[in-house]
Amino acid sequence: MENPKGPVLLVIADLAPPIQGISIVTGWVIQLLRSLNFNNLILNTTVNGTKLYKFRRTIKFLVVLAKLLTSKDFDVLYIPLSHGESLFFQSLFVYVGHRRNKTVLVHHHSYLPINTPGGVLHRVSHGHFLKKAEHIFLSEKMKGDYARIWGETNLRTWVISNHDVALSRLVSTIGLPQRKDSLNFIHFGNISLEKGFFEAVAASEPYLKLHSKSKFNLLGNTSNKDIITTIEALKNNYPNQFFYTQNYSPEILTEILRESDIFLFPSNYKNEAAPVVILEAQALGVFVAATNIGTISSDIIYPGFSVNLASYGAELENLINLISANSSRNKLKLEMIRDMNQRSLEAQNSAKEVFLRWR
Repeated sequence: MENPKGPVLLVIADLAPPIQGISIVTGWVIQLLRSLNFNNLILNTTVNGTKLYKFRRTIKFLVVLAKLLTSKDFDVLYIPLSHGESLFFQSLFVYVGHRRNKTVLVHHHSYLPINTPGGVLHRVSHGHFLKKAEHIFLSEKMKGDYARIWGETNLRTWVISNHDVALSRLVSTIGLPQRKDSLNFIHFGNISLEKGFFEAVAASEPYLKLHSKSKFNLLGNTSNKDIITTIEALKNNYPNQFFYTQNYSPEILTEILRESDIFLFPSNYKNEAAPVVILEAQALGVFVAATNIGTISSDIIYPGFSVNLASYGAELENLINLISANSSRNKLKLEMIRDMNQRSLEAQNSAKEVFLRWR
């Protein structure tokens, strides 16, 4: 194949469990590149790295890897590093880029504890070829933590927050939030023990019992049997207050977020960094009640909060009391939306600075 005019940016889709074929952040990067007229863009959508033991997926992965080893049609290799179970396979892509003397751009989506198997692999990878890569972090805190944990201060680094990711997935037009007497809660994304499903339910139930018009909206997939059992119990206990759907589009998420007031996110996920769900909630005027993990604290907009789990219930009660006044609630929601729009613009400008170097 004839090389197109100018450098070619090769995007490898995230190997973590995909949403509509590619990860949210990778999808946003592709969107950005196309808006910048990167028509000479090659996209290899690889397979779910956590299920590569399946024969067909393994073959597909090896084919993509072989193409990278032999192809002359790219100059820059973009790799979203999820730091999950698929880290080993992602590291192979980094290795290939290094061996081919290509520019390797590693986008860190999450934290990686040093005392884990993935951490050991990362250390080995770092010593051999990650040092020569360029690194994108989600915040200045994440960048500083990475340098401290791994003892690296001379890496070429960039900071691009996920703020523009949130707005790019949601319907952009939004009017004044509707006034309501009771507050509505939402918990969405990855419904799991690590993301605090049971803590979110426990924190919201006292309010649900006292306010019959209050709602709890749950959106996302789960395979955990205990969670599924609890969901069925919630349907029976709160037939008019509990809403659940497994699969949802950005349009459905937009609609339900606009009807919600507080996003419950008491996560205890060890690799948590800057979850897009927090930004999506705030982009539509939903206050975030989160635990203080990863870089979450730097993304929370007042009066949302991030605290340790032991203080979560008390802080949630304070937030409920603060925003229960209708006038205060609407004013704070609109201020948050304006703040998110500004942060989104800053994120987009930072991303353009990184990628326009190859135009």
